[in-house]
Amino acid sequence: MRLKQWFKIVGGVIGAVFLGLLLLPHINHSGCSPEAYARVEVSQLSCALKTYRTEFGAWPTGNQARLMKTLLGDNSQKITFYDVPLKSLNQRSEFVDPWGVPFLISFSNDEPQVTSAGPNKQFGDKDDICSWK
Repeated sequence: MRLKQWFKIVGGVIGAVFLGLLLLPHINHSGCSPEAYARVEVSQLSCALKTYRTEFGAWPTGNQARLMKTLLGDNSQKITFYDVPLKSLNQRSEFVDPWGVPFLISFSNDEPQVTSAGPNKQFGDKDDICSWK
């Protein structure tokens, strides 16, 4: 069963990397869609959390800033699971979406749920960008 989880996570990571490579030319240009950028970040952050769990056997804990520090290498093995541009962190070290709102990170049914509030900067409505949709 552990091998099945490993293949599922590796497949997700490969998919996220492929998606990131497809969108990378658009992300680095001023004409990039903020929605596309948020979708990539939501997907990659979800994959990083799954990889952390595979490595340590548990989800990282703490508030969003603590989770990001853990994924950035502040963990017992000093492994970097995610690389975030400094401009994407707010003053509280929270990872923010293109609209400046911290991503919402939670765990449900053994899956990470990463959400961007979307263009209206409000969680809980139809413009949210979610890792599970």
